[in-house]
Amino acid sequence: MFKTASEFRAIAELGSFFLTRKYLQRALPKGDGHPLVIIPGFMIGDAFTRSLRRLLRTLGYDSHPWDQGVNQGLRDETCHNIERRIAQIHRESGRKVSLIGHSLGGVYVRAIAHRQPQHVRQIITLGSPFNASFDQQATDSKGGALARAYEQLNPGVENDALPRSNLMSFPPQLPSTSVYSEGDGIVGWQHCMDIADGLTENVRIPGSHTGMAHNPLVAYVIADRLAQNENEWRPFDPRGVEKLLLKPACITELFPEWALDDQPAV
Repeated sequence: MFKTASEFRAIAELGSFFLTRKYLQRALPKGDGHPLVIIPGFMIGDAFTRSLRRLLRTLGYDSHPWDQGVNQGLRDETCHNIERRIAQIHRESGRKVSLIGHSLGGVYVRAIAHRQPQHVRQIITLGSPFNASFDQQATDSKGGALARAYEQLNPGVENDALPRSNLMSFPPQLPSTSVYSEGDGIVGWQHCMDIADGLTENVRIPGSHTGMAHNPLVAYVIADRLAQNENEWRPFDPRGVEKLLLKPACITELFPEWALDDQPAV
């Protein structure tokens, strides 16, 4: 069974995202205009990622949905459709495309980074169990029910070329950030971690699985990663989060009643 109690935090994360969105628009690192595509998780569509895409658009990015409807599973045809879309965006913009994937969407992102690296600038995965087989996920205490539901919607999935290739479990040869939470109530966080090396990193955040696309801390990680120069990638520095959250502007955004003209004397 899902650890649903821990996933109730997604409601708070959604609320905090909308509560701080104006501050995030002002405070997060600005983009250089390069294109990006966000791929939603299992049984989720573009509506779920709209708020994140809007935020990234206000930061200066050319933000695109995946335009494949509801993500019903890891399918060869769907992957080919996404690859064609990314190639078209690359061709029309003249710039490589950053890919962001939530949950199963991140598994797609990993596969595409291996299959079409010439079109991809960097990838960011959010709670994506790319480092586990379907059999492992089916027996996992958190993700078992989800994996079984996936298999019911995708019978014979283990025989499909894309899952069988196991490309997703290998680090791509381009900048890659895997965001995970030890409080994930849907998938085992160990399945979301990569082998850290010169171009690959794992970033741990507090939060739920479902709420990652609306978690202000995740938004900061994404904006920080995207803002780097294309050929000057560096590992994430978590100290920037503390500086951002402790700014007076952030405090008054969250607690406007504290923004008084007459402050008490110290």
